Amino acid sequence: MKILAIQFKYLGDAVFITPALEALHQQYPSAEIHVLVAQEVAPVLSHLTYVKKVWGLRRTRGKAKFLETLPFLNQLRKEKFDLSIDFAGNDRGAGLSLLIGAKDKVAAVDANPKFLQRIAYTRAIVADQLPKVWVARHLKMLSLLLGTPEPSKPKIKIAANPTLLED
Repeated sequence: MKILAIQFKYLGDAVFITPALEALHQQYPSAEIHVLVAQEVAPVLSHLTYVKKVWGLRRTRGKAKFLETLPFLNQLRKEKFDLSIDFAGNDRGAGLSLLIGAKDKVAAVDANPKFLQRIAYTRAIVADQLPKVWVARHLKMLSLLLGTPEPSKPKIKIAANPTLLED
């Protein structure tokens, strides 16, 4: 099984998904977990032991550079993901989810989802049903959509590049 987690927001938002990534790994220990984040965020998640690959997409705030992004999206499509999980549930995440082409696409969306959100996801939950605290929100979303058990004491994790550690 191949899973793509999408968190195309900011640095802190990406760090807040680490307990959910670990919960996914515990639920699906043999699955390949990939993460799609903004390019500048990728190094923060690149050394988590339960993440196979971090995909860093270049972005310019407020500008969609579709033609420049197309080769990158084609690489992601070639991975043939079984499941994509959009932790942001915004327009950008919906568009990426749709274009990447995973068989099952899940997210939390507003009570009145936009057209793109309605067509992008195969399963969605209304975001208002979820906790406001990000870590708890992500874990509850996985629990409700995928049946992933919620850890009793989730921990945010980042890992340093081991080649940079001093002896």
